[in-house]
Amino acid sequence: MTAANAVAARLTGLPAKVAAPLADLLSTGLVQPATVDAVLDAGELAGEPQHLLGFAVAMLDMERDRVPVTDTVRMARQQGRKLNLRWSRKRWHDEHNRLSRAATLARLKVADAIYDLADYERHLPARWPGYLIRTSRRLGMEGLRQRHCVSAYHSMIRNGSRAIAVVFVDRRRWTVELWKTHYGANPLAVGQISGVLNRPPTREVRAAVFEALGLEDTRPGSRSAREHTYMENLRELLPVLREQRIEKVYASFSGCGDSGQIDEVSFRRAGERVRLPGVTVNSRVGEYAHDHVTGEWRQEGLARTADIDDAVRTLTDDYLEETGVDYYNDSGGHGELVIHVDEGTVELEVNQTVEHSECAFHAKRDIASGEEIA
Repeated sequence: MTAANAVAARLTGLPAKVAAPLADLLSTGLVQPATVDAVLDAGELAGEPQHLLGFAVAMLDMERDRVPVTDTVRMARQQGRKLNLRWSRKRWHDEHNRLSRAATLARLKVADAIYDLADYERHLPARWPGYLIRTSRRLGMEGLRQRHCVSAYHSMIRNGSRAIAVVFVDRRRWTVELWKTHYGANPLAVGQISGVLNRPPTREVRAAVFEALGLEDTRPGSRSAREHTYMENLRELLPVLREQRIEKVYASFSGCGDSGQIDEVSFRRAGERVRLPGVTVNSRVGEYAHDHVTGEWRQEGLARTADIDDAVRTLTDDYLEETGVDYYNDSGGHGELVIHVDEGTVELEVNQTVEHSECAFHAKRDIASGEEIA
């Protein structure tokens, strides 16, 4: 049974007015099965299935603002704790921290399980700056030390579907999730990389982690897998914007949990926001194909004519991928790309959220030359 079918089966036990909208969103792919699963789990733990539609809207809004609702629901289900669908954002944060600590302490109290990691160890270098977590007690200590919920991975490590590595980069500790890909050239894949309080890694830290583990980052958007075309597309876009007498273009984005998105694109003329219906621009994008033998992603360039709004979204995504800043996992982040048409420059700021937002990348470049402006 697929994940979508399993979730659909769970929906049959709900009142029709609750189940039908969720089933429709699931069938059209507008929400993922994991999201609906989390909503249903929350309803069961709260004992209020009749309020699930309202909670689903609130949960998505809170997750967008980096409130860890899904993680909290998952841990509450594991620990058999009750939830309240009307909790405030602060209460969800507090409950996440409380459940994370409870999971860690519980793991430390039980018998010290030993993990069989031979399938992972044989694919890692003989010497590297770190180690695999081999016992449940060490797993619990890692959660306490780093103040995150890695202890919840115990069952997945025990059944061999995951392993947790500790990697040191410039004397800082990073908790790294590993799983087996079953592909010959890339036998292991890296999932989440978390610092203290789930702090996400920079592009440089992520690259250092892969190098330490002797693995290649072949995901779409990684430096090794992607030829970035945003500067070329900006050069195609700039004369079109000038022809339309546009002064500035703004593209805002945000992310959390495990997803990110471009929230809005706006065009300004004489300080006023304007729409550009029917305006198109030449745009070059990369199409990816996955080789299931080697585990590598291959890119093929594709030139097309795109709606100007879509073209801005595409180049913003492309620039974001090149920075390597993780603004979409865990607590996520947000930011904005600005095209200064008169200056012929593009400016990108990406903020990562830990307990507050901080600027993780900022650059201003001349579009014609691609050179960075001080």
